[in-house]
Amino acid sequence: MKYDCKGILFVLVIALSVHDVIAGFLSDSAVSWSFGSSAGILLPGIIRGSFSRDFNPDESGSFQSNPTFLAKVNADYNVCKYFGLTTCVFFAPLWLPEKIDLGEWDGRDHTVPSTGIMMFDFDAGLTTSIQTRKNISINPSVYAGFRQTFSSSPDARNSGVALDFDLAMMLHISNMRFWSINLGFISQPYGGVTDIAWVRGGPIFYINTGFGKELF
Repeated sequence: MKYDCKGILFVLVIALSVHDVIAGFLSDSAVSWSFGSSAGILLPGIIRGSFSRDFNPDESGSFQSNPTFLAKVNADYNVCKYFGLTTCVFFAPLWLPEKIDLGEWDGRDHTVPSTGIMMFDFDAGLTTSIQTRKNISINPSVYAGFRQTFSSSPDARNSGVALDFDLAMMLHISNMRFWSINLGFISQPYGGVTDIAWVRGGPIFYINTGFGKELF
């Protein structure tokens, strides 16, 4: 019985210690929402396509996309000082070096055009904030979500899983506004064009800059 009491006392001490740590961690933070938008350049990157799910080399090919415009809007919910939940949308028009002729079947030519492809990533993820100086912070964010491309050609309407990363350096200015420089990448590890081909892409890196505002 004495051993059981010691065990219970030990568990209580650990529980109280963890409670004090968490309480202190949260009391030193301000729960807030922040919203931001940025725009910049999506650098060239490799996109792979295959007629087989396992990307058999005999049925696969790859190409490099051209540099293009990239925009991002995001909303962050800062649960505590060092941790937050985030959601965002990426948008980019995709430009390929040339149109891609996939061949002819089903009574028609299958072609991926070199322009007119619009990509959207709809993401959610985790973020944190590392204060380096009084008005400067580093905010890394990891995202997972859904990617969809839109095109006049059904052969370019890709959908799949998006895995994205963003590293923002924020300069906090007056009235709870901030200016940011963003470095990151977008990628698609799984997905494709229905009944046409499997598609993988990235990581494709980007450089953005933008503004945002914190709301309490």
